[in-house]
Amino acid sequence: MWGSGYWYKPLLFVLTLKPLRMLCSGHLETPFPLSNAGMALDQPSVGKFLLFAILFFIVAALYAMLVRFVFLKREEHHASFVFPYCFLAAWGISWFSIPSLILAHYVYQMGWTGRRFFGVCLILAGVIGWGILSWLLLRRGLSRKAVPEKEST
Repeated sequence: MWGSGYWYKPLLFVLTLKPLRMLCSGHLETPFPLSNAGMALDQPSVGKFLLFAILFFIVAALYAMLVRFVFLKREEHHASFVFPYCFLAAWGISWFSIPSLILAHYVYQMGWTGRRFFGVCLILAGVIGWGILSWLLLRRGLSRKAVPEKEST
């Protein structure tokens, strides 16, 4: 499907609005290629893209949490974290667009099964996970009231 551009093409795929154009152009009416079904890692299958999306989420979430909680304890560095994290989150959410499109086509053509429902649940959990992670990492610290120090007499 993309050759060797697995790491940057999902973001371009979403930024150029290709999923929306594919859905509006009648892509769901074309026959579903059975090579896209299943978990084959040497084919452009829904399982492979879902696996890549989940692995990317895990690695990016661990990296973002490490940077946020270890290196950015002071509030004045918060802005230097927000912009790179927003790019990372957009890139991560774009990874879920590929299995979403393939799975939507698959379900539309062949109906629901338990495994397809599980795939949809994984995609929704991934997108919701990015939302929760973003909320946790991008919020500023809780406002701490100044505690008066005891005066030594």
